[in-house]
Amino acid sequence: MSKKSLDIAKDLLPESSRALADKMAVITLGKLELKEIFLEVAFSADYPWNMRASNILEKADDLQKGFLSENLSFIVNNIPNATHDGTKRCLMKALSRYDLCTDDEICGKCAEFCFKFLKSGTEAIAVKYYALIILDQIIRAYPDLKHELYQTSMLQKDVIDKTLTVHFKKILNS
Repeated sequence: MSKKSLDIAKDLLPESSRALADKMAVITLGKLELKEIFLEVAFSADYPWNMRASNILEKADDLQKGFLSENLSFIVNNIPNATHDGTKRCLMKALSRYDLCTDDEICGKCAEFCFKFLKSGTEAIAVKYYALIILDQIIRAYPDLKHELYQTSMLQKDVIDKTLTVHFKKILNS
């Protein structure tokens, strides 16, 4: 990551308030060069700017559908290596808005990291929740994966949060 990108993020994102995030999301929609800077910072190891940058990107994508569409491959390739749960959560939330299975490579990579996150004993509940949301979409396109989700739920049944259990059941019963 370039020092310039981090410096810009530090200047524009001095704190984590919702008001600043909302304001910066609107500004980012108007200045596309900020999108590239925030994508670079989001996948850096520089906390808290990586989390703040990913939050801005998610909010901008929520405001303008398709804002991150040209960056899906980059995001999908980098989520498994993200160093902060907030980065994963925000960008997986944004990913869940897209039809990920229109591209087989993106769909396959998403399925792979979502199952990995669900099986992990260290991933945050919010990351696992968005992994389930994304897998729900993928399973609709590839119903054969429902069996793998069932196996994952059985392996994790004693350690998984009760809230996630409800989501597992919802997907498996649909």
